[in-house]
Amino acid sequence: MFSGLLRKRMILQEQDKFDQTSIIVEPFVQENGEDFYNPMRGETMKSVDPLSTPLRLLKEGLRGVDQLADNQRQSLLRAGWLIEDSGEDLARRFRLKIATVEASSVCNQACYFCPVSTNRRDAESMSLEFYERVVEQVAQFRETLDGVFMINYNEPTVDPRFLDQVKILTKHGLKAAVNTNGSGLMPSVVDEVMKLGGLGYLSVNLSTIDKENYIRDRGRDHLDKVLRNLDYVKNLPLAAQMDIAVLGEEDEEHERQFDGISKRFEGSHFTVKKFPIMNRGGWIEKGNRPPEAIRELGGCENLGSRPIEHVHINPKGECIMCCQDYGNDYVIGDLRESDLADILSGDKAATIRRQVYGMEEAPDDFLCRRCTFALCKSRTGNIRESVSANA
Repeated sequence: MFSGLLRKRMILQEQDKFDQTSIIVEPFVQENGEDFYNPMRGETMKSVDPLSTPLRLLKEGLRGVDQLADNQRQSLLRAGWLIEDSGEDLARRFRLKIATVEASSVCNQACYFCPVSTNRRDAESMSLEFYERVVEQVAQFRETLDGVFMINYNEPTVDPRFLDQVKILTKHGLKAAVNTNGSGLMPSVVDEVMKLGGLGYLSVNLSTIDKENYIRDRGRDHLDKVLRNLDYVKNLPLAAQMDIAVLGEEDEEHERQFDGISKRFEGSHFTVKKFPIMNRGGWIEKGNRPPEAIRELGGCENLGSRPIEHVHINPKGECIMCCQDYGNDYVIGDLRESDLADILSGDKAATIRRQVYGMEEAPDDFLCRRCTFALCKSRTGNIRESVSANA
């Protein structure tokens, strides 16, 4: 009897807590197709999950939190799909999943599917001393980090300090993630990286193995060198995951190149993957793009959520929230002046998150309105407004 009374008291206390606290859908929950993704937890809820339907009804404003069954409400709260609204600025929160530290702006190619081909940047580099200070700050988030990329629009392997940078990342318990055209991935470099314990991730951008096409696509005659390098590394466990990315226009030629590259590297450590080219948020003419400017923004599905889970650091030490921002037009802070944690929870970062998730109206020329990874808002409007109106 005593345990029954205690249980009843606990239920009443929980009900009092619910009555006194505003419970809302996590504002950064986004719809990725039929599924939901929560970047604050890094978790996906599949459409077949029993909680998917009540969450969708909440998100679309068709049901209030107080109309949920107790077990549904508690399950969604425990899993972070519902949260307690403390009255604080929720847009200051983040969960750092991927950091990009671009130590040099130099790229030795000019690929037609990259802004470097039409808007080559000035050569800039980060000193090794500053690089290590940056890495030390990034390493504070190693608990949630999946990787630290060494590339944005540069070619990391042609930087003469590439191995020094890998050493610094390794020293601070971080595995380097490298996207490369393969031109600087020479056997001597590979051997040294292997001695350091290898990479966390390696992706080689190889769109063709036809020499004429290669020169046309990239503006440089590097194919023979690249293939020699890849033939050396293909049977070595250089990284936990090793990919070859074949970019193209999703036509017959793209398929032909993908088939040829797949056969050439069959049975190796490389997994060959096919990807369409993108317009890079409007920076290049070709590639996938939204059919029209997106009016009601509702999140980002670019390797998770860029404004919540990513940070890009350029050679100056400026922090940018998205790789599509080739012009560095959306700088949220400078590591020469502020700490990374303060930048990621600061005013500029919070404003961009609110704009990306439709919690605040973004400017008409906002980068995300032209990006293929941008998501549209829920059919019935802002998540917070929809739920609060029915709570």
